[in-house]
Amino acid sequence: MRMITVDDPWPPALDQGSMSSLPAGQIASLYDRLLDRLKEINDASRKSILGLLLVTTAVELLNRAAISNVAIGGFEVSDLSVVRKILPMVAAYFIYDLVVHGFRFYYTRAVVSEIDRIYSSQLSAHRLTRISYPIAPSLFGPLAWYQSKSSMFPIVAAFNVVLRAGTVLTPLLLELWWYTKLFNTFGLDDVLLWVSSSLSAAFIAFAAVLVVEGVKRGVLRRENFFQGR
Repeated sequence: MRMITVDDPWPPALDQGSMSSLPAGQIASLYDRLLDRLKEINDASRKSILGLLLVTTAVELLNRAAISNVAIGGFEVSDLSVVRKILPMVAAYFIYDLVVHGFRFYYTRAVVSEIDRIYSSQLSAHRLTRISYPIAPSLFGPLAWYQSKSSMFPIVAAFNVVLRAGTVLTPLLLELWWYTKLFNTFGLDDVLLWVSSSLSAAFIAFAAVLVVEGVKRGVLRRENFFQGR
């Protein structure tokens, strides 16, 4: 697996409010490149989501003994205990990967939002420029582009909170459940299981550090991390 780190694409010029002094052609080119980058990050995130779902399915099938023999390269593997011990670590990596891609997306989108604010102020004020942003999973809810003063909107907002909280908590609870079951099955003296659980904890801890760092930098104060915009 290739470790992914977060790079900070926020140029100092934006912090100084000097974007409006740049040539219009340069801004348009930058805007197009940023939109392309957002699409690439979204595509990478979808692959990580698919990977997490596949790993989750495999873990559950193995834990329920629904899979007994697997053919790999022409050889049949009947003892899948090693696979059972490693797969939760792979799932933890995908969780970490999703967090990293999420921060890349929102750092990049912060620049796009600044361009919208300066060059399309009226459209940006009514959140219309966000319609041009890459489509995000509907799991994160519609608040990225939808706002309303209707009596039903608080229900929509509450549903978004439930969706996003579930998106955060479900993988973590699954990891805890998997390792509890594995330690009960293989015992506390299993070295490979300890290695797997330690690496899983490291991936999740690093993801949590990135979230805390985002809060400190004000990224999450500006725009909610789990708004799928």
